[in-house]
Amino acid sequence: MEDRNPAVILYNEAARDLAEKRDEIHAARERGQPSPRPHWATSVPGGTSIDIPVSDLPSTRAMTTGQPVRDVLLDLHLNHGAQNETIVPLLTSATPVRGDDGQIDGALITICDLSQVKQMECERLTLIGQLTHQARGPVTTIRGRAQKLRRYIKPLLSASSSLAIDEAVEKIRYEIDSIVSESERMDKKIDLIDAVEKVTTIAGLQIENFVREAQSEPISLVAYVRETVNPLRELYGFKRFFLATSAADTELKGYWARGHLEIIIENLIFNALKYSPNDSSITFWLEPKVQDGLRLAHLLVQNEGFGIVPEDLDHIFEEDFRSIASMPNNREIKGSGRGLHMCRTLAREYDHGSVTVESVPGMGATFHLYLPLAPISEGRL
Repeated sequence: MEDRNPAVILYNEAARDLAEKRDEIHAARERGQPSPRPHWATSVPGGTSIDIPVSDLPSTRAMTTGQPVRDVLLDLHLNHGAQNETIVPLLTSATPVRGDDGQIDGALITICDLSQVKQMECERLTLIGQLTHQARGPVTTIRGRAQKLRRYIKPLLSASSSLAIDEAVEKIRYEIDSIVSESERMDKKIDLIDAVEKVTTIAGLQIENFVREAQSEPISLVAYVRETVNPLRELYGFKRFFLATSAADTELKGYWARGHLEIIIENLIFNALKYSPNDSSITFWLEPKVQDGLRLAHLLVQNEGFGIVPEDLDHIFEEDFRSIASMPNNREIKGSGRGLHMCRTLAREYDHGSVTVESVPGMGATFHLYLPLAPISEGRL
C-alpha cells in the first residue's frame, strides 16, 4: 500500500521478496529495527528505461483518477545494474483507498509474479516448434511418394500389355499405401501440436511429463533401423544406403519408447540426407558396446557431406543452432535447428544414452547414438 507521497507504508512478505534491499528489510525486522522502505525498479515489458515515471505507475494513476487500474504488465529488475540482475514479469493492479472524509489517501497495489507463467509459455512454444519440426518428416516422404506416382502413371498410359499394366498398378498401389501410412503418422503429430496449443493454464501444462510420458517397450534396434532405412533406398534412389551390423548381436534389443526412437533416428537420417550431395553414400552401422560396465546399443550414421567446421562442433546440439559456416559458400539449407537438440535430449532420457558427432569439413560427419540394451537375461524379448 502507498500513501499520496507516494511512499510504501505497508507490504506483505511476498511483496518484500520482490523488492530491492529485501535482505536489509528482513535483517532489520529480525533485529526489531525500522526497516528501509522497499524499492521496485520497473520498466515496461521489453523496454530499456528503468524506473517508470511516478505519474505512469498504476498506483499514481489510481490515486489521480480515483478509478481502479487493472492488469498492467511491468518488468521488475532485481539487482539492477549488477551481473546477477534478474527481470521478473509482473501483472499489477491498483485501487484507490479513501479515508473517512471520502478523500483519496493512497492506493492498494496487487502484484502477480508471472515468472512461472512465462516459463511455461516458453516451454509450450518450444514443444510446438519441436512437434512442427517432426511433422516435416512425413511431409517429405509423402512428397517423394507422390513424385514417384507421377512417374509410374506415364508408362501406364502407354502400356501395351496387361502384364505391364499390372506391374504399374502394383507399384502405384504400394506408393498409395505408403502415402496413407505417412499421412496417418502426420495426423498424430498434428493432434499433438493441437493439444499443446490449446493448453493455456499452468495446471494443464506439464511439458516435462509430456515429453517423458512415452511408454518404453521391447524393441530391436536393428529391425527398427532396417524398417526405417529400406523404404528410403527406393525413395531416394540418388543416394547409396549401406546398412550393416556386427556379428556379436543381430538384434540389439532394449526397452525404449518407440516415439523417442522415431524422433532420434529420423532426425539423424534426414540430417544426413539434407547435408550431403545427391550422389553420395550414407552408412549405418549397428553394434553392441560396453561402457562403465553397461551394455549399450551403438548406431553409427555416417554421411559424405559438407562436414562441420571445428568451431561449430561444440554447439551443434544446442537448440536453434544451425551450422551455416559449414556449407559451401555459406549457403543456407532450410531447417529449424531443433532436430539434433531433440535427438540428444531424448537419448539422455535413458541411462548412459547420448548422441555425439565427429566431423572433418568437406569429408562428411559421423553421428553416434548410444542407448542401453536390455539385460542379457532378457535378451530374447
